[in-house]
Amino acid sequence: MTAASEAKKLLDERDALDRELDDLLQVLKDNKVDMTSELVDAEGFPRNDIDVYSVRDARVKIIRLQNDRAALSKQLEDHISQIHSDPAANSAESDAPVVHRTTNRPFLQIAGVADGSPADEGGLKANDLIVQFGTLHGDNYTGLEQVKAMMQDSVGKTLKATILREHHVHRLTFQPRQWSGNGVFGAGFVPYTEPNA
Repeated sequence: MTAASEAKKLLDERDALDRELDDLLQVLKDNKVDMTSELVDAEGFPRNDIDVYSVRDARVKIIRLQNDRAALSKQLEDHISQIHSDPAANSAESDAPVVHRTTNRPFLQIAGVADGSPADEGGLKANDLIVQFGTLHGDNYTGLEQVKAMMQDSVGKTLKATILREHHVHRLTFQPRQWSGNGVFGAGFVPYTEPNA
């Protein structure tokens, strides 16, 4: 199995875990408790205003699933890293330096892409999640001004990005330049925070 297909399999598994976690968290919500709420009354008896058995069962399963999810996320990061470092994927000529990022979690999301823009020509689409953009990644990104500077510095050069789209990892290349629209890239970026993180 290729790293990309393994990454898709891991993403599918994590999505299934997320759905199961949502159902279990709803059990707690329905009982108006959280992971730390007391399940006994002041006299030490099980509370009679909640389904104690269901809450205990949900809590145990939530802890197990959260651990499973963390392990899946780590495996997923390893596979994305493997895809990113694949010599075949990096064989194209590039002005960009090799970046050894320390995380593979997405940190930006694409809000929109203008038709005919350098971003559009490079294959970027709305809702793509950015894992790496030039030399920027989740651990060195501090704000959108870095993205703007990266695009300006890349005019006339090749800018590479690693993205997640519908559970697939893609490596894209762009040529930032003046075009008929605004700026040199033609895409809107918004900060991304992983759900249930």
